[in-house]
Amino acid sequence: MPTKTVYDVRLIVSGLMQDNAGKLSATTRNQAIQAAVKLHSNNIPAIKFRVVTGMSNDTIRTPTGWVDEVSQIMQVELPINERPPSYLEEEDFKVIPAVTATTAYRILFLNDVPGATERVAIRFSAPHTLGTVSASNTIPDAHIDAVAHLGASIACQQLAAFYSQSGDSLIQSDSVNNQGKNPNYLQLSKAYMNYYLMFFKIDEKGFAKAATVILDVDRKFSFGTDFFYHPRRWR
Repeated sequence: MPTKTVYDVRLIVSGLMQDNAGKLSATTRNQAIQAAVKLHSNNIPAIKFRVVTGMSNDTIRTPTGWVDEVSQIMQVELPINERPPSYLEEEDFKVIPAVTATTAYRILFLNDVPGATERVAIRFSAPHTLGTVSASNTIPDAHIDAVAHLGASIACQQLAAFYSQSGDSLIQSDSVNNQGKNPNYLQLSKAYMNYYLMFFKIDEKGFAKAATVILDVDRKFSFGTDFFYHPRRWR
């Protein structure tokens, strides 16, 4: 279980930014951190596992933790507890809009339909969360430093934008110093971004288009092994 919180990330980001002049407010810095969490979720989402009980028809509710328009089903086990496990094929189910207002979507079974009391095990993706208590954090401790670098990259872009406004009356008094800070923060932003990309072995072009990263996980490594985060059996 993760033990880190958003406070740990704030400390790392502050150290990387070195904003001694305090030009970036705490609110803006926190927005950069949450933006980093959202971007990270596009590349390496949180993986959740839930057991849902069947209903009296061919649909079941989406599991707890599901985020409409974002989450994707990676694996459906039906029936559960078989050895070896019995997983449905991708063409055996799909997510559809719900008729009732209790939830926006439900899972429709096209072939094997679970009984009214039968349990279904579902593995699915969801956005990461990072809060003030470790229980609300879904980012592994080993990944916190890299995600903090991504947050610092975004924050440095914000600082670069601030210093680029040389006509602002608030910074005209030290405009000579400001001339050199904008490119420096842009360089720092790129360096921190590269750290994040290298840590997770993400291609820079793929990071700009999150969908490309998701589509790539269907391919196997050259020596035939599945990708670690998204093996083919989760599709």
